[in-house]
Amino acid sequence: MYDKFMEWWQGYLVLEINGKQLERLVNLAVGQGLTIWSIQKKGPDKGQLSILLDDFYRLRPLLRKTDCRVRILRRGGLPFFTVSMKKRIGFVAGIMIFLIGLYAFSGMIWTVEVVGNEEIEEARVLELAEQLGIERGSFKFKVPPPEDVQQYLLQEMDRASWIGFRIEGTRAIIQVVEKVVPEEQKDLNPRHLIAKKRATIHEIFVEQGRPRVKVHDMVNPGDILVSGIIGNEQNYDMIPAKGKIMGEVWYETEVSVPLTMKPVQYTGESHRNDYLLIGSYAVKINGYDEISFDQYETETERKYLHVRDFRIPLGWKTEVLKETRNQQIKMSEEEAVRLGIKMARQDVLSRVKDGRIKKEKVLRKQLDNDKVYMKIHFAVIEEISKEKPILDPNPFEKNETENDG
Repeated sequence: MYDKFMEWWQGYLVLEINGKQLERLVNLAVGQGLTIWSIQKKGPDKGQLSILLDDFYRLRPLLRKTDCRVRILRRGGLPFFTVSMKKRIGFVAGIMIFLIGLYAFSGMIWTVEVVGNEEIEEARVLELAEQLGIERGSFKFKVPPPEDVQQYLLQEMDRASWIGFRIEGTRAIIQVVEKVVPEEQKDLNPRHLIAKKRATIHEIFVEQGRPRVKVHDMVNPGDILVSGIIGNEQNYDMIPAKGKIMGEVWYETEVSVPLTMKPVQYTGESHRNDYLLIGSYAVKINGYDEISFDQYETETERKYLHVRDFRIPLGWKTEVLKETRNQQIKMSEEEAVRLGIKMARQDVLSRVKDGRIKKEKVLRKQLDNDKVYMKIHFAVIEEISKEKPILDPNPFEKNETENDG
């Protein structure tokens, strides 16, 4: 078998030969020392073979002698590769610049991340790290050992109990464990707990203060639920009322659900294109194969190299084309009603901070123009109290009669 490397080194052609004297042509070529291989008969008067580039010129007289015609199907090997690269010198230069830049920049820090901090400001940590040379665009070999970084940051941050430092690729990661400081007890001013919504009292949990309502009582916004005034008119004290009052609150919501839906669905098929970004030019590197689908959505991501705050005009762009299809879904009226109730529940609960649905009832249901329209009533158990400061220095008589009438 002919040496594949020499075949590539000298260059070769894949030829299609047409004529009635194919066998004679092959015999003459072999007899004159031409290097040919992969000889195939494609039909009565058609064949295919591979030949060295230099021997192709020696084949021409034999083609005339045997009255055969030739068509070049494919060119391969170093000579053609060199010519192709000369035509695309900008592309080659871009690839070389990108590879050299990638190698150089892989030895630099491109991002500094602070994790684990809650009370300690991230800007303060980054400022201290910068004093050690840990910043975007700095070389990794100039960064102090992790032990020195940890010791310095711990000395400068009193609220940190432990500092971790590591470099992963081009990321410098500073992990902070903060000291646990006991919460200071707030000195609360005297206050009532009042109703913020119209409701029926469902549950009462009082930690401090005097309850002013009972379970099943109806209350309106502003009514005192737990009084911060204890004692009687001659001997009383004002304290911050504390507790949790759960009430039954009523909501009505309207929804409409189409019986026919056409959601966009991903099939799982995708096509990826990769580009080398050089200035304002994008050179396609990957993704030349034919796209096998017509309907798709495109996701694009661009990444550029940076030195400190300066963006180098060299980067990489990735396009992912995801195949989509429109699928028509037909629902029954019962399925649309169930979906509408589910949507209404989500809408009601999104308006409630701390609560649950006790019961629900469809007040009205109507089918019109291929849509189901519904009005739904919900009874929700939720926290209904809010704070109200006691500002009057002599509030006993006023507040004792505030809920009356």
